[in-house]
Formats: sequence, C-alpha cells, structure tokens
Amino acid sequence: MAGTLQAGTGYSILTPPLGVELGGYGYYLKRRATVIRRNLYARALVLAQGGTRVALVACDLLGLSAEVVRQARQQIEAMTRVPGSHVLIACTGTHSAPATFWTHGLGEPDASYVALLPRLIASAVAEAEQDLEPARVLVGSMDLAGLARRRVLPFDIVDTPVTALDIWQTDSDQKCAILLYHCSPSCMAPEDTDVHTDFPGIAAHMLESLPEYEFAICLPGTFGDLEPVHARSGLTGVRRSARMLAGAGLIALGNGRELESLHPLRCVERSITLPLAPPDPQVLRQRRKDNLALLAERDPDSPEGQTARFWAEACDGLLYRLTGEPEPLLETLRDAQGDIARRTGRAPRVQELAAVLDLPADSVTRLLRLQQADMAPPAPTTMQCPVQVIQVGDIAFLAHPAQLYTGPGQEILRHSPFEVTCMIGNANGYIGYVPDVMEYRRRGYAAEVAPYLLEQFPFAPSVGEIFVEACVQLLEDVRKGRCD
Repeated sequence: MAGTLQAGTGYSILTPPLGVELGGYGYYLKRRATVIRRNLYARALVLAQGGTRVALVACDLLGLSAEVVRQARQQIEAMTRVPGSHVLIACTGTHSAPATFWTHGLGEPDASYVALLPRLIASAVAEAEQDLEPARVLVGSMDLAGLARRRVLPFDIVDTPVTALDIWQTDSDQKCAILLYHCSPSCMAPEDTDVHTDFPGIAAHMLESLPEYEFAICLPGTFGDLEPVHARSGLTGVRRSARMLAGAGLIALGNGRELESLHPLRCVERSITLPLAPPDPQVLRQRRKDNLALLAERDPDSPEGQTARFWAEACDGLLYRLTGEPEPLLETLRDAQGDIARRTGRAPRVQELAAVLDLPADSVTRLLRLQQADMAPPAPTTMQCPVQVIQVGDIAFLAHPAQLYTGPGQEILRHSPFEVTCMIGNANGYIGYVPDVMEYRRRGYAAEVAPYLLEQFPFAPSVGEIFVEACVQLLEDVRKGRCD
C-alpha cells in the first residue's frame, strides 16, 4: 500500500586507527588514541512511505562539521534513493572519539580519517535501504532521575524525560529501539585515551543483546547545561549510566502504545537566523596583550600556560574576523609557504611549516584556516542555523546543530503541535551552545568561553528565545502542511 510505512536498519564501523587525537575535555591535551576499547558505529534507520524516503543516522562521534554532513548527504544521494535533503545525521557527543571537526585547542582532526566518514555514513544508509519492510511504531516515555545533573549546580539532579520508540518490522518480527534522552555523554575521564562510545553506545549494545531488539539508536536531545551524575568517573560511571538509560527505555516501551497515524512521512529543513554579539576590538586587544604577557611568564605546557595560549590565539583570530587586522604570523606563514614550495616544488605540509615557524602543528592548522577563510569586514551580526523536521504522522523529530539548554528545549516541547516531539541536538553540523538568558547573566562558560573554541562571535542573549520561536513555527508549519 502507498501509505504503508516501511523501515530498514543498517550500520557501518567508524572506529579510527590508533594515534588519532581525541576531542574535547581541555586545551592542547594531545589525547591520542592508544586502545580501541569499543568500536564506534554509524547506525542508520531508513523510513519509506509511497515515494518518500528519509534517513536518520546516529554516529558515535563528538560531532561533525557542516561540510562533512554535506559530503555524506551527496554520497547517500548517489548510493540510494534517499534525497540528501532528507538525511538527518546526528552525533552522540562522546568525548572518547576522534576530533572530527575544527575546534581551537580541543583536538586536531586527522584529515585522512575525516575524509573517510562521508562514505562510511553513506554505507550505513545504503544497507538500511536494502532492509526495508512494513513497520509499526510504538512510543512511550518516562522521567529518569539520577542520570543527569546541572553543570552550574552539580548537586541539582534533574528528572530528564526519556522518549522511546519501537520500530517493529512486521514481516521479519525484528525491532529497532530509539531512545532520546537529555545528557552529555562524558563519563570517561579526561586522562583516558581509549576509543569508546561512552554510555549511549553501551546502552544501545545492551538493548541489542536482548531477543526483542536487533538494532538500537541512542541520541541526545537538550543537553547544553546537563552532564552525567557520573561525569569523568571512567568505566564504572559509563556502565551505571548505560544501565539507567537502557532500563528507562525498556520501561518506557513496556508502558508504551502503538501509534495509529503514521502518515504523512515528510522531511523539511529551514535555515533560521540567530543573532551574534561581536565583542569590542579593544577588549580583544587587551585580552590578547594580557595573555601573551602571562604566557611569557608560565610554562607553556602548564594549565595556566595552555589557557593563556588559547586566549591569545583566539583573540587574534576574532580580531582578524572583526576588523580585518592581519595576524602578524600570517605574513610569516606566507613567506614560509613560498620558501618551501620553491625548494620542494610542491605545497608545504603542516609539519614542515611547524618546524620552520617553530610552532605546534595545531597552531599552524589554525593559521592555515584563517588564511583560507573569507573573513573580510564588516563582521557578521547573524548566523544561519539549519533546523530539520522529520514527520512520521503524529511524531516529529526536530534536529538542530546546537547544544541547547534545558529551558529553551522545554519551551519547544511545551508548544509543539505534535503528539510526540523528539528533540535531537548535535545534528547536521555543530554551532556550539545555545544558552538560556541566565547563562548570560552569570557570564557562564557557554555564553562567554565556548564561542572562542570555534573562533566565532558569541550569540546575543536573546538567542534562546529566537531559537524557540523559530523551531515552534517550523513545527507548526510542518504539522499544517505548509512546507510542502
């Protein structure tokens, strides 16, 4: 039947080679992978109804750049009958996976590994498309206390709703579980250099070990201000958090109900405009000056030295974007590139430039990024943010590339016109944190530090309110069929 929903699942292995740098946890930590403790996967679910096909992919990665997402969508469109615009690619956010997108000081991506990711992600979708069968959908939810706590008030343990879906392939009697939760996966300790999925991957494995479920996807929704109760506690915390999430998912599904309306299947993506608040150039110059002075007095490998280096370099980059004021090292970089090219007859490598400039390789990578970017004034005052909705009848999957705070996330869920709304953060790229107003009032990390990790201007304090309004409007438009 044309209106029958079909579903298929597939996966591919994303495990990197040893030696790649892991992402997150602190400045210039050089956390290079020494052990593969658990394979990383791309898990794909393809849904089809009539002539419409969509794909949802969950990757055991810290995040992906918009460019890698674009390339993966191109590959998927070439390999399958799923349009690239109908592909949702989300990441679990594990801090025990390779650095896969550029951040200032939080791990340098391995170019060869990153270049493989679009094809690997597309392979998972292609396998899922070959597995399509008629499907039914059950949904349930429950509040899970004890998994997450507020970062700012770590003793404030919160109830976080877990939304669970059971995609039941009726011909083969196979089931896929999808768990949407609200918590950042950072149970592994910063000093660990094991490649690991953290608790979402273990929870998925626990479900897949049961006779009822052949396949499971676990993805974070609203988690910008939430961390695990067992944050940075290592494998013990990972296992405890995984058991809590998997158990909550099973209870939710046990109390769930089958959805009658699974029509229509549609996918809509819209770009929303978020306001930026470019800093005062004089403030950046003074901060750069102060941190350069501090760096001259400290061991560059000490925590204080690493922090001073981070701020000095970040201020340089933003001044270049803000005023066009050239960074002094860019001219030195051009001279070194020309000299190496004349001597070797080829483009210089990062390590060669690092040796000539007497700089760390990651600093050279940052300079090359500035050199290649179009950062001429005037500075931007807004940022375009893609937001995507996949509708399956009464269900809406709302995906965005942010670490959204709990308050704005709850507002979206409260005003959504759908019976079931599943938030998926860290999807289709990465733009950093979208905080609430209180984070700006207390001048917190997400408001005043995190933007510098991406060398982008901070968002304006009204960003959360604007984000909520745009997402609710998109959900309403999709519900009423105004986006076809």
